[in-house]
Amino acid sequence: MSLTSLNRQRGTYKSKIVRCSNFLNTFPLSNDENADFIKLDNKLSTVKEIIKEINELKESYCDLPEQVDLKDALEITMDLEEEAQQLEVNLQISLCQFKKENDNQITKNNIRLPDLPLPIFSGKFQEFELFKNLFMNVIGNNSSLNDTQKLCYLKSALKNDASLIQNDQDSFESLMDALRNRYENKRALVDIHISEILSVPKIQSENPAQLRFLIDTVRSHLRSLKNLKMDSNVLSDAILLHMSNFKIDKESQRLFQLNLKTTEVPSLQNFFSFLWKLDASN
Repeated sequence: MSLTSLNRQRGTYKSKIVRCSNFLNTFPLSNDENADFIKLDNKLSTVKEIIKEINELKESYCDLPEQVDLKDALEITMDLEEEAQQLEVNLQISLCQFKKENDNQITKNNIRLPDLPLPIFSGKFQEFELFKNLFMNVIGNNSSLNDTQKLCYLKSALKNDASLIQNDQDSFESLMDALRNRYENKRALVDIHISEILSVPKIQSENPAQLRFLIDTVRSHLRSLKNLKMDSNVLSDAILLHMSNFKIDKESQRLFQLNLKTTEVPSLQNFFSFLWKLDASN
């Protein structure tokens, strides 16, 4: 398959993601919770299939002859994959609001649908936002529960360090406020994400799994930093490129240097695209 054909295929996946995103953003809740659940669950399955197809598309790009100039094709495709993964999370959050107080199984026509477990929070700063959104959808915004019931659910959801913040005098609102005050800490979150990037272990020899781990870890934390309004720039990309290049094995470093065609500083995304293609070729 040619580069043009693969780019056209990527455009098809992009259109599918846009349609799924528009569906979620404009989804009208009906009086039939079972029907709403099934519609969202079907859309979640569609998004999961799109993510699988995008991963196969990346492999097809890497199978092209070496003389083919991929330009930004892999970078754009990886960004599209991240967009689809975020949509998957948003759909999972939406599904959580259909959990009923006394009905752990949602049924329609005697078909049992999977139970949606309550979210758990153990005290990791970077996990609080997702926990808060999931918990509020399942419990906090559930009008069928009173504050005492919501408090019991919240206390049972807190584990390890997070459980230490509660006391016997808490109400649901006071405990949730205490959690927000402690864990909605931008400075701490930025420090954690930067520390995680810097602490990626050095790869001693060619290892595809470790290359994937490096790429996924750095990109994931950069995405989180961007969500915190900490955008990257040319200088930060150059620093991260130097750090990431030092983390890979000697042979991969050599191949990357041979891949460079000019004396200009390569972009961080070009570096990741090279590593991804190197991983796919192994």
